[in-house]
Amino acid sequence: MPGPRKNAPRQRVEGDLMAPEVLEANIRRAEARRGQINEEKRVKRTPIPRRTEGLANDAHHVADESARQVDARETIDRDSEMPTQWREPQRLDAPPPRPGYRNRWVSLRTDNTEDAEHLEEMLDEGWRPVKRSRVRRVHELTASSHGKYGQYYVKRGLILMEIPERIMVQRDRFYRDQTRAQNKGVDRNMFKLENRYMPLLKPERQTRVTTRARRGRLEVADDEFDSVET
Repeated sequence: MPGPRKNAPRQRVEGDLMAPEVLEANIRRAEARRGQINEEKRVKRTPIPRRTEGLANDAHHVADESARQVDARETIDRDSEMPTQWREPQRLDAPPPRPGYRNRWVSLRTDNTEDAEHLEEMLDEGWRPVKRSRVRRVHELTASSHGKYGQYYVKRGLILMEIPERIMVQRDRFYRDQTRAQNKGVDRNMFKLENRYMPLLKPERQTRVTTRARRGRLEVADDEFDSVET
């Protein structure tokens, strides 16, 4: 039979020296695992509040839900904001704009074909779609949403967009100056082609003359002033 190995006691000594390090590592792993388990239990034990009402919560739900879920959601309170006076029904009824903004219906599709180019032009100009979560829920009765535009106001091929008032003032000033310059250009071209024998424009050039009093007596003027064309 083979005899005992001579290096066995040395191996046991080395194992005894490494045992505290291994034990400390095992303790750290066990504590980390215990902390993870306690955290999972605490999360499961804490009830999640069910928030289905309120303007801020609607914004959170609309942002997280898909378009199909938004279309299927019907939580409109018809009796919360009853109108107090009659008004004529409108085909493109829209909620009032926010303070400092202007609203406008923008063409989204034509003959069931999405007009992406026109929508991109409006976005470049500064218009932004109006989210349904920004206004009162009662206005959802006047808008129907479809597909990827479920969180915006879409109605009859139009999408409701808004723009800051300061940007709109700059836009109006630009087009007003452009129109004035075009009118001046047309007038210059017309007068450039003007001929006295065949006038294109006949400007009004009249001189009115009235008589003065003679010898202390005021003469009676005619019913119509004499006019002399030059």
